Parts: sequence; C-alpha cells; structure tokens
Amino acid sequence: MLRQVFPTCDHFFHSCMWRGMPFDCCKHFSIRATELGYCYFFRAEEADKMVCAEAFPDHEDQKALCLALQGLTSFGPNSGLRVYLHTNVDPSTVVDDKLSGQSTKITISSSCLATSMNVEGRTLAMPAGKYSLILKEVRTEFSSDLVSLPSEERGCYFEDEWPGSTPQNRKNFPERYSGLECIVMCKRQFVLETCKCLPYPLTLSDPNTVCLLSKTPECITNTSEWISFIRPAPAVPGFRQEEYSHGVMCPLCLPKCASSRFVVDPRMPTTGETTRPKAGEMAQLAQRTMLDVYFPGPNAAVLYTVMRTFSVANLLVTFGGLANLFLGMSYITLLELVILVAKCMWILFVRQWCVRRAGRQPAIPSP
Repeated sequence: MLRQVFPTCDHFFHSCMWRGMPFDCCKHFSIRATELGYCYFFRAEEADKMVCAEAFPDHEDQKALCLALQGLTSFGPNSGLRVYLHTNVDPSTVVDDKLSGQSTKITISSSCLATSMNVEGRTLAMPAGKYSLILKEVRTEFSSDLVSLPSEERGCYFEDEWPGSTPQNRKNFPERYSGLECIVMCKRQFVLETCKCLPYPLTLSDPNTVCLLSKTPECITNTSEWISFIRPAPAVPGFRQEEYSHGVMCPLCLPKCASSRFVVDPRMPTTGETTRPKAGEMAQLAQRTMLDVYFPGPNAAVLYTVMRTFSVANLLVTFGGLANLFLGMSYITLLELVILVAKCMWILFVRQWCVRRAGRQPAIPSP
C-alpha cells in the first residue's frame, strides 16, 4: 500500500486479520522504500505461523490446531488479508451520497516497487466502506530439464539465484530473486555511477549516498529521463532503432523461471442498510474502512510453462521422424549407408593406392 505522504502505522491501520484471525498490524507490516515513496509490506508466506504463534504463544497443541484450521481456509471469504484503515473524516462533514476519503494502491505479489505498479487495484477509502479485492492467481512454471542449464542458456533465474552474486557476497543481495527488484537495483547503480549520489527514495537503507540540494541537480533531472524505461538488448527484435540507444541497459535482469501473477478484481463497497445511522454510529463508521483481500478458489491457472525448446534428444527424435516420414529411412538405415559409402571409398581409393605403392617398390634379386 503505497503512500506519497507517509503516515505512522497507528495513524494508518485500525486493525488487521489474516484468514479470520486478528494480528498486530504495526508489528507484522514492514516498511519498504520504493522509487515513488514508502509502502507497507506484508509477507503472506509466513503469515500462518505468525498469526498462530501470536494467538497461542504458550500452547503448542492449540498452535498446531490453529495451523490445521488455517490450512482449511486456503480459499474463500476467510482466505486472505482483511485490513481496517483509519479514514480520519469529520463525522459532521459526512453525507449519504458524497463520502470522501483517501486513495490507496494495493500491489499484490511484488516487492512494492514502482516498476510493478501495473498489477494493482486502486480503492477510495471512503468512511464505512467495505472493499473487496479478489485475487486470481496465474502461474508460470518450469520443466525439470532447466535445472541443469546455466542461467545464460535458459534465459531465466530461479528464486535462489541473483546475477553477479557469489558465495562470498551473496548476503549483500535480497533473499529471493525478483526481476523487478533487479531492474530497480540496476537503475540505482546507474544513477549512482552517473551523478555520484542518489535522489530520495532510491537511497533505500544507505543515507550516505543521498543527493543534497548543492549536488548537481541538473544531473538528476537528466538521469530521470534515462531511467524512465529499460533499453532492450541488441539481440531482442521488435524495437525501433532509437529504443536501442536510450534508457538504462540491464542485460542481467532476466525474468524468473517460476512466478505467480495475480489478477486483481476490485469490487464496489457494500452500502448495507439504506437508512441513515444515528449520530454515534456515524461517528464510529467515519473512522475506519474495511479492505478485504482474498483468494476465491484453491487452484491457480498455469498460463505458461518455461521449458527447453530443443534438447539433443529432441533434435535426434525430430530429425529421425522426418527422415522416416519423407525418405522412408531410419537412423539405422542412415548408419548403414554411411558404412557402405566408407567401404566403397576404401575399395576405390585406399586399396588401389596400397596396390600401386606395392608395385613401385624395387624387386629384391634372388641369391
């Protein structure tokens, strides 16, 4: 949830629930810097253990039961994250037909990066509103024969790989690979090498590299035009000639071999009863808005499968099948033809050459 003007956690979150169980929003939402500002970041992979451990800190049996129940709610209305947001609207200014509030961006399955803002749902946090963001997962998988190939040949990275990382400097890279995060790091390095400093908030966790007002503001302005898009590699077809000469070049930022993309289906807020609430109820409703993010079904659609186009075995089978289909011959027949040609060459050239050489030798006189 990206905010240009960054509020405190308590000012933004009212309460949070994961799969129907409450948890501390400010304790488990992390803060992440992006190209456009800061965002609150929530790791759904660790949410089950986190919520159950927080609900039953001293009871292992109840914690195990909680994890089992969480597995039963892997899809449906209680499958995801429910957040209540403070809207901070004066109840005296709220009317039935004109509810005002704050705009919030929800980015799913990414690292809260500006380059990933194309997959998002936008909500208007109106007082007393109940919003639903339904997530439909679309998955890209990979075949097992890609594991043995180097990243340059397969054209993608696995989750535990990072371009330029070694066992010695691996700790300096993020734990999991993301093509979008790789592009942001590439942009950051380009600006740092060009201007010798970084504009906010590309500084991330290194405040020593921040550009002060006295440090080449014209360089930052010119650089912002370059980093507006990524320059395609020369070997990639389909781009205009001028697109190969402008922009940041990030040839090492390949896509992930296996990834999930979520199609966000925003739903309009539920209005509830049409009668106007009482003054006390209106004051309470005006202070929070519910945002519900959940999975409607248990299965993901596999849109793509990344696989090796042609291995050596596939090429042999393909050529053998074509030869058998159009020429009426197999690999065994082809091998027999090669042996036959070799025998003919031996008879016509090598054997005659041996006979001629033997005939040129001088005769040995008899004693």
